[in-house]
Amino acid sequence: MKVWGHTLVWHAQTGRWFFEPGPNGEPVTRELALERLKKHIMTVVGRYKGKVIGWDVVNEAIADRGTGQTENLRNFSWYTTVGPDVLTLAFKWAHEADPDAQLYYNDYNIEQGAVANRGKHASSMLLLKRLIAEGAPIHGVGIQGHWHLDTNLADVEKAIENYASLGLRVAITELDITAFGENSGAFPTGAEAATMTADAFQKQAEKYAALFKILKKHEKSIDRVTFWGLSDRRSWRSRQRPLLFGAELKPKPALQAILDVAKGSQP
Repeated sequence: MKVWGHTLVWHAQTGRWFFEPGPNGEPVTRELALERLKKHIMTVVGRYKGKVIGWDVVNEAIADRGTGQTENLRNFSWYTTVGPDVLTLAFKWAHEADPDAQLYYNDYNIEQGAVANRGKHASSMLLLKRLIAEGAPIHGVGIQGHWHLDTNLADVEKAIENYASLGLRVAITELDITAFGENSGAFPTGAEAATMTADAFQKQAEKYAALFKILKKHEKSIDRVTFWGLSDRRSWRSRQRPLLFGAELKPKPALQAILDVAKGSQP
């Protein structure tokens, strides 16, 4: 079994102590923050050197609802304390700790706007180009893939092509496609539940199949696909039933649809 590491720099999961005053009560400086980050990365990546094949070095650094004209980085503590080069340094330290590990940038919705070259995708391209120009040893991009029935797969395909044009590998890292809306949708109940469920699961299967046709078409650029859970019962979006197995661990139509694409039995 291959193990992937997630994640080294993430605004949502950084301990407060990273940015608390120094040992003598002085404010945290750029130098002290970088010293702490380097020690963290070198310790964690070094500990699992040769056991973990790769890392999501930086996770979700791009803010939502940008125009795509800038990198639109989040106003998070690493950025405000150190500056934008913290991301490049994180990649360099991870590579120093394990030169054989694959190093990725990972984010959600970074496929959005790819066809029109705008929005979060355009911001991600600016960020990735800068990282490469600054010598960051980055090997690939993780598109999380928390999608729904209305997700524009043309954007997904264009994003894969654009990232590959930079010489980067692509992974789908947290895949799930909801059958019942996004956050407001819910598993149906009542007399019509059975019919509604069957229809929604069929549409979900068709969406998964369409996605995997794209992934198969670009398989030379795709490193891996990771589903964000096994069954709907334990999914973080359980009310929207996004995974390949139902709450009772029975396979849903989406599973067979993916297998058919893999076997080439679906046109």
